[in-house]
Amino acid sequence: MKRARTIIIKDPKLRKIRDNLRKILILECVARQEKIVSRKRELQLDEDGNVRALASKEEEEVIELSLELRGYIFSLRNSILFCQLCHSTNKDMSYNLKENQWYCIDCTNELEFSRVCECMNLH
Repeated sequence: MKRARTIIIKDPKLRKIRDNLRKILILECVARQEKIVSRKRELQLDEDGNVRALASKEEEEVIELSLELRGYIFSLRNSILFCQLCHSTNKDMSYNLKENQWYCIDCTNELEFSRVCECMNLH
């Protein structure tokens, strides 16, 4: 995103829809992550739970799964689905251009206040 943006939804029905969509997307992302981790575990561990040697195709699959998992983790972390500080999923969000992160309005205000206080102490 090229500029700071705050998204505020005032209609209670639309807020509920937004909140439910966020929860659905988070749950789906977590389910996919769990599926990937489970598959990696199947490939890397034997029946006793010990690490086993992998064939080259299995190693390739583990690498592909790791990259896919990493993609889900970064996508979720950088999304508007929850605040990066308080992890709230049911608040209006504001995009912090400097940090390339979404924060709820409350945390955004706290961050701005703490930055102002830091600037005042530095001078």
